[in-house]
Amino acid sequence: MKTSWNSAKRAAAKVTAAGPWRMRLARSLVEASGARFVGVYTCPPGEILDGVHSVYPEDMDDILARVSREVLPRIAWTRHGERNPDAQSGRPYFPLDYENGDGTLRSLLGPLMESAGVQEMIHASFLAEGKVVGGAALWLPKKRGANALLDPLAEVAQVAGDTLERAIALARGCAQGVSTDPILPLEVLTARELQIARLAARGLTDVNIALTLGISEQTVGAHMRRIFLKLRINSRLQLAQDARLHRPVAN
Repeated sequence: MKTSWNSAKRAAAKVTAAGPWRMRLARSLVEASGARFVGVYTCPPGEILDGVHSVYPEDMDDILARVSREVLPRIAWTRHGERNPDAQSGRPYFPLDYENGDGTLRSLLGPLMESAGVQEMIHASFLAEGKVVGGAALWLPKKRGANALLDPLAEVAQVAGDTLERAIALARGCAQGVSTDPILPLEVLTARELQIARLAARGLTDVNIALTLGISEQTVGAHMRRIFLKLRINSRLQLAQDARLHRPVAN
């Protein structure tokens, strides 16, 4: 077992392209922990809704896709992570132990866990410069003995966070001298953010946007806050005045 966890730490420490890094780490965590499957995700600092995940074994990818689509927007809005000190410190924890009081998290995760043939899930955040930049979720076939995985998983999470922090520092160094034109390119927005920004620029409210895209009003609100931050604006009027958002979009 010790050798397996050391293998996981080596995978977490290896700087490589994001996709292979996530998959290599997920596979090593499965081998070390005996998990049914493991999902590893990376995201822009503090923006978990924009995270991208990799799953090992890959045939379990649909479960994590559903978590990203159905669960994350709900728990992000309920500030689940902010009320959970372990999520903010990088310590591994059992998500269902931090229920939000109305049963939302359990009702969302319960059916997914049952369909995946697992009884327990452990999560650990990867932190860089004090912000969440990724994490790992270990989905376990049994609850028994799960606590024994917390300490070795914490060590792997620390190594992964340090690796991502170095990568971010390197990327920042490569960006020195880049123009800081206050009219920022729309490329700073994700595809979903750009889609929402275009609708907002046309005058649609959060409720209308939610109905149009088939997502929750809370999720729209979270995206709008990031759109304002990324474009360095503070009102919907400024969005409406940006001619770029009114240009026709090719199908």
